[in-house]
Amino acid sequence: MVILLLAVILVLIIPFNYLDPPEPPIENQLIIYGAANFDDVKPLLDAFEAKYPEVKVEYITNGPPILYTRLMGEILDEQPTADVVMLTLRYQLALTDGGYLEAYKTPKSSSYPSNLKDADGFWTAAQLNPVIQVYNPQSLSQDDLPKTIDDLVDPKWIGEVTIHDVTLGTVGTIWLASLKSTMGDKWTSFVEELAKLDPARFGPPGLVGSAVSGGGFDIGLTVYLHDFLRIKAEGEPIERLNVEGLPVLYTISPVSITKNATNQVAAKRFVDFILSEEGQKIIDNSETRISARPNIDAQKTLTKLFPEEEFIQFPTDDAYLNANSYRDYFITLFRSQEL
Repeated sequence: MVILLLAVILVLIIPFNYLDPPEPPIENQLIIYGAANFDDVKPLLDAFEAKYPEVKVEYITNGPPILYTRLMGEILDEQPTADVVMLTLRYQLALTDGGYLEAYKTPKSSSYPSNLKDADGFWTAAQLNPVIQVYNPQSLSQDDLPKTIDDLVDPKWIGEVTIHDVTLGTVGTIWLASLKSTMGDKWTSFVEELAKLDPARFGPPGLVGSAVSGGGFDIGLTVYLHDFLRIKAEGEPIERLNVEGLPVLYTISPVSITKNATNQVAAKRFVDFILSEEGQKIIDNSETRISARPNIDAQKTLTKLFPEEEFIQFPTDDAYLNANSYRDYFITLFRSQEL
């Protein structure tokens, strides 16, 4: 009886959190698959390793389709794979739908609006990636620039325009399909006239801006802002092209934990860190990347970069759900110009 009484007293005076099982110790490794190039994320990785010196981060970067294919192959073959993925929204939606991600509702995500996070915790935006149009100022004067979407598809631009390959089903496809939400009935005629220009199509998105600054083409239609800023910083001739009727579309780089990640504790701590105010300020301090967390003292935000302009998140629901149909449609239109 005395022992039972003592046990009851101990339960009452000991805080309940002390009765919870302790979290497993953090692992000594973390594997990340990310689309951002290493130089852009290195300050973030260095800061994380300084915070958790026992963890060694291995960051593997490539194009989102390549990393997605690698990840899926490793998962299906039951091979070791990434603990954390940071690709693009389109691919992380696919991973979520396939059941390949771990739900993790970090307290840090409470600072993010609903459009920048999954309600169940499968992903949260770590970076924002606007797509803009550019031109080469050495080949086009201000008077030469197309001002509207009708000007943009004028036949005089045949051979002078480049775009990310819209027949691949990746960012170019999703970008062009997402424009339908803003163009409405005008979208079909715009796409058909654009196809008649037979724009040069590049697989890697970064080549679109380089092709324009290198003088091969006058206009680039799908250039990530971070690629544009990098090219400008290198002193190459490239400027932003503002076209009436073309809003700024932006996608996101979400951060997610893979299902049954080998290094789950380290993965959770990394997600906490990159979404924290500290982590987001490191991203903002980079020359080219835009942090996703609202209400921090950021140098680069969408409203600061594009004041009084419309910007829309993509993929739209329609573009994501019908991506294969749009890809087939674009193959019919754009590849037919090659025959």
